[in-house]
Amino acid sequence: MASRKQRKERVVCISFQPDGTLNVEPDSVKVRRGNVVRWITIVRDARIEIAFKRRRGSPFAEKGLSSPTRAQVLSAPVRQDAEYGRYAYTVVLTAGKGKVTIDPDVDVQR
Repeated sequence: MASRKQRKERVVCISFQPDGTLNVEPDSVKVRRGNVVRWITIVRDARIEIAFKRRRGSPFAEKGLSSPTRAQVLSAPVRQDAEYGRYAYTVVLTAGKGKVTIDPDVDVQR
């Protein structure tokens, strides 16, 4: 029986600082081609949006990111032809009527 190759998942935690700003840990998530990224938050009923900067685009196979539940977002696998280096993106966390943003990056490594 052939073994199925398991794709690695990286987790990015989104939380609020005491001053009300967003914190993303890790700020620069390190991935390899084929990895997936899951962004999560403990903020109840929060909606997470991920938008990659137009200049470099997205390293992921699909343009859209899926949302398994309200407090998390799951990416498609990193493309096999994704260029190595950093891809800047914006996280928008919407909770109630408030929206807060932060600009971390995804670092595609060899």
